[in-house]
Amino acid sequence: MAKVMNGRYAIYAAPQPDTPLSTFANSWLGRDPDSGLPLQQPSVSGLTPGQVQARTADPRLYGFHATLKPPFRLAKGYDPAALDLALETFARSRAPVPVPPLRLAQLGNFIALVPGEVSDAVQALAADCVTGFDRFRAPADVAELARRRA
Repeated sequence: MAKVMNGRYAIYAAPQPDTPLSTFANSWLGRDPDSGLPLQQPSVSGLTPGQVQARTADPRLYGFHATLKPPFRLAKGYDPAALDLALETFARSRAPVPVPPLRLAQLGNFIALVPGEVSDAVQALAADCVTGFDRFRAPADVAELARRRA
């Protein structure tokens, strides 16, 4: 799925709606990203409901996903329809990629579910997305470079 965020696009893998993983993740984050409706979050021992809400506030906005191509602005000469068509063509040309069982991991300042073991197939898919869609990525502007370097 290509998703728009503040005029930027990203390519994500997300579980199909109404699957056990989707249901679990949406409940944990407190929002159904497809409908936009809030969901009751589970109780977490040692945390108040407000603390759970605060710790899931950012991911609640964009939903449970795996990033395949980090956010980028569209390059000149491309529009969202061209990106969508390229993504659809890419997805149809690929066999499904099995993901190893997931585990919790600390990634920077947040906790994420990540594959429990290295998967050459998953790494190849991610690499193919980064390189295969790079033509759609506009070069970083001065403000973006400054923000990244900070």
